[in-house]
Amino acid sequence: MITSTYRLQLRAATALSAGFTFHDAAGLVPYLRELGVSHLYLSPFLTAVDGSAHGYDVVDPGSVAHVLGGREGLQCLADEAHAAGLGLIGDIVPNHMGVAKPASNRWWWDVLTHGRESRYAAYFDIDWDSDPEGRLRLPALGNISELEHLELDGDVLRVHGVEYPVGPGTHGGTAHAVHDRQLYRLIDWRDGPNFRRFLGINELAALRQEEKRVFEATHQLIGELTAEGVLDGVRVDHLDGLARPEQYIHWLRDLLGADKLLVVEKVIGSNEELDPQLPVDGTTGYETLREIGGVFNDPGSADALQQLAHEFTGSSWDAGAIATATRELKIAAAAGPLKPELNRVSRAVSTTESDLSATTEAIIETIAELPVYRADSSDHFAHLTSALNTVTARGAEIGAAAQKLRASLDEPEILSRFSQLSAGAMSIATEGPLAYRATRLISLLEMGGDPSRLATASDELHAFFKRTAETWPRTMTTLSTHDAKRGEDVRARISVLTQFPEQFGELARACDAVQPAPDRATGYFLLQNIIGVWPEAGPPSPALRDRLADFAVKAAREAGIRSGWGTPDSDFEDSLINWIGEICDGSSAALISSFVARISPHAHAVSLGQKLFQLAGPGIPDVYQGTEMWEDSLTDPDNRRFVSYPRFDFALRQVSRVPPSSSEPAWLTKLRLVRETLKLRRERPAAFIGGGYAPVAPDQTFVAGFSRSRPEQPPEIVAIAARFTAVRSQQDWADTTITLPAGAWTDRLTGIDHTGTVDAPTLLGTYPVALLSQS
Repeated sequence: MITSTYRLQLRAATALSAGFTFHDAAGLVPYLRELGVSHLYLSPFLTAVDGSAHGYDVVDPGSVAHVLGGREGLQCLADEAHAAGLGLIGDIVPNHMGVAKPASNRWWWDVLTHGRESRYAAYFDIDWDSDPEGRLRLPALGNISELEHLELDGDVLRVHGVEYPVGPGTHGGTAHAVHDRQLYRLIDWRDGPNFRRFLGINELAALRQEEKRVFEATHQLIGELTAEGVLDGVRVDHLDGLARPEQYIHWLRDLLGADKLLVVEKVIGSNEELDPQLPVDGTTGYETLREIGGVFNDPGSADALQQLAHEFTGSSWDAGAIATATRELKIAAAAGPLKPELNRVSRAVSTTESDLSATTEAIIETIAELPVYRADSSDHFAHLTSALNTVTARGAEIGAAAQKLRASLDEPEILSRFSQLSAGAMSIATEGPLAYRATRLISLLEMGGDPSRLATASDELHAFFKRTAETWPRTMTTLSTHDAKRGEDVRARISVLTQFPEQFGELARACDAVQPAPDRATGYFLLQNIIGVWPEAGPPSPALRDRLADFAVKAAREAGIRSGWGTPDSDFEDSLINWIGEICDGSSAALISSFVARISPHAHAVSLGQKLFQLAGPGIPDVYQGTEMWEDSLTDPDNRRFVSYPRFDFALRQVSRVPPSSSEPAWLTKLRLVRETLKLRRERPAAFIGGGYAPVAPDQTFVAGFSRSRPEQPPEIVAIAARFTAVRSQQDWADTTITLPAGAWTDRLTGIDHTGTVDAPTLLGTYPVALLSQS
């Protein structure tokens, strides 16, 4: 039975770093078994582009990556896991394939060679008719003048070391002349291709999973691995990118079988629910991350943090500002990186060239008004209707175009393409620029996050958890992922700023006075991240400084104001790197160190509280690699760094030897909490998966908690966590009580027994969390 998962990032060895293969994963099985995990959750392991650091750029869905150990290595890992009572979950990528190196992707190579006549032409989402010559446009050049460097070498053309095929009967003359005879055309990377891409990334070509033959070709191996018992389930990447996600999910469920875990990566906003009719077990847990994180944020800091954000950035980043920025960024995404996809929808809706402009505007404006990623499911049509009504009311010309769009969306293919465009625009806007601009509190800026909503009330969390327990008992839950902007412990420390808004404001002003950033808004954003990762003892190490510098450059490009991926400003980026060095070496360092020392104990309480709620709450919790102990990850690739598992194994043995103590290191307490909760899940799975959920101490401000039980049985597990530890008074804490459900309870972390009504200082005297169970 799946009771929890542990995410592992697989990668091949390179000249610069060691890899992490199936063999390495097999070596972790004893450690993960002792930790309490039931399943290893593997990053994509099918054959990907050479040198891929993540596996999401698959080039051959019919083979297991040789560089990870191949199918034999995967089978050995499965055998090792099964012998220890563990299983495997896989991560699959149906939306797109890697095409950065065409020679390594035989399907794409065949399309380049034979054009529309290729047997694989219909596998990819190519808009052949948009090119005047019916050729495939490949945005592979830094600029068009690079064609002068094109080399002809037998049956291949080569530029910058990348090879492209020479089609039959097209030889003769210069490399340039041969290129002009091909069924593809190399173009400037900034010019629009005529194939759909993953979020406008030229190296990732979208697949047409709505075609059954494409689904079968890309999922045959996954079906075999599931049928053979190698895999016990899958996670589906980027479901919203597919043309017909519901159809895809039904096909996949039929392939896997009813008993296999099937979770989908899909952002579920605070204003929506996952369709309960979908034959899935749930999502990958972004919404759980949002709700749990919010319950530890002090809502009383909203005004102070908004004023502070306005002082440094010119915007309060309140709900209105977030809505306006999201709308503008979605428009920019649709008209920018997604312009080829936008033009394709516009041509499908327009009846004449004369109304193309108005149609395009109506599409963009409707997408800008949508509050969800896509609105083509039956439970989301109301969002689409509302958006169309809003655009229709804006004037005669755009209103007429919106009405035409409304009628056109009755056609399934147009609705699908519109929805793919809508999802892409929301993803690019909110996961890109907005996530690096909305600086009121950056711990809110995560996949599925809601930066307009500072905090989650305890009754909101209980309602969310109750729905999850009843409707999605096997959904995945998470606090950290490979896509996270910051690791869970970094977010926990940043969230504590809600308990220290005035003191944080003083620190921000002091740092700005002695070491002003090259740009105040960028500096304010980076300062929160710096606080999140700043060491509790000693100055930042050289390695951390380098990581902060790399992050600063990426953040500036993602924000897209002072620099960008397409037009990087090297002078500005260099000034940011220098500023990071000045912060680490200058007088600001002592100020930050003092502030971090003050808030760290409260950050520890938040980190432990959110970890307990995730692990003991409804659903199947995933522990992202390394997060069983304290970690300080920033966004990718920083969060894919190698984990020193010998150190972790040694620490796990310490948990058994060292008696519980309020003075023990926070990393040890976290590891103790993870092990005890995961082991309890393995001991009593029915109380956690498919069981009951009820609030505990719902009327208290400074604690939150809940109970878990087997179906129709009294509670047998209770989870309690302290909240707002920095703002409570000593009297507040003394007056806080928790009435436990009937029976005798033992804290699995401390071994202390409790019963009846217990005051908070007694229950939470050793740790800021308690995990109670009945005998």
